[in-house]
Amino acid sequence: MAQRVNIEQLNPQELYQIKQGFESEITTLGQSMNQLRFALDKYEEGKRSIKAVEECKEDEELLMPLSHSLYIQGYLNNRVNQSN
Repeated sequence: MAQRVNIEQLNPQELYQIKQGFESEITTLGQSMNQLRFALDKYEEGKRSIKAVEECKEDEELLMPLSHSLYIQGYLNNRVNQSN
């Protein structure tokens, strides 16, 4: 458990070190939040891709994503529905 410190009793250098620690933690949290947003965007993109494939009929032309900005032309062949 963290111990309590009376900041009125700290010298300027100790206060500066605490400030640096907070800034470092804020930066790390911001980076983590950006990574989570990126992962969420990729997840949503995957859901949209799956929905697009589910809506296609067999032998219907579709574009399949290879990456975020690169798609290839293809056809849905041998569609299998599975339920668990």
